[in-house]
Amino acid sequence: MKFKFMSLLVLSIIANFAVAAPVWLAQTLEFKEGRSDEFVEGLNTFMGSKLGKKAPGQVALNWVSVNGANAATHGMVMNFPSMAAYQEWNQLFWLDSKYEAERLKWVSVFQSTVEHSNERMMTSIKTWGNSSADYRYIEWVPFNSDRLDLISAAMDKFLSSADGKKFKGRVNLAQCLFCGEGESNGAIAVMYRDMAEMDDWRAIYSASENFSEWAASVNAVASFPGNSLIVNLQRFD
Repeated sequence: MKFKFMSLLVLSIIANFAVAAPVWLAQTLEFKEGRSDEFVEGLNTFMGSKLGKKAPGQVALNWVSVNGANAATHGMVMNFPSMAAYQEWNQLFWLDSKYEAERLKWVSVFQSTVEHSNERMMTSIKTWGNSSADYRYIEWVPFNSDRLDLISAAMDKFLSSADGKKFKGRVNLAQCLFCGEGESNGAIAVMYRDMAEMDDWRAIYSASENFSEWAASVNAVASFPGNSLIVNLQRFD
């Protein structure tokens, strides 16, 4: 069954969720031909409904701007303060008869517009940089490693270095909780306010010995299958 949005709702807004035991459902979306606008309209209608307003955390709609061979063009993220909050939301969404009409309307929109979806549940391990709603451009770098501790320590060291201190954005280190049979079990999200800020940072780290040392240390303990560029389009608080 392709509909999983609100029980497994859904990449990114992770910039604002470095709190105790947060979890978030990330979903990539491949739309049926010409149906993306209908999806966005339906999402806005649902999030403005009584049921949608009871979502326990921020919901984000993203555009997957550059994603290689992956056919998904958009993504969603739904954030929960805890697994208990996730359970409570599912019970409310699926079982509370007061909201049946709103639920069925949104389910119908999702099923009629989405061709394929892919879900994963993740949690933030550590963040660096100030929290801000201005971070709408995200470089998503998945990896596979059994040494998150070393990756975190390497990031600490790099961002404390002379060149690392020049970074003006935000970094999030995330771990997969439930990601199925995927080739990655974690990710690094590098967030920027705009593409000019990304350009400036690329110019710094491409000539940085500090960055080269960081890259060598993480490549020794992790494999990186690729990366994507994500742009946030909408947020619902």
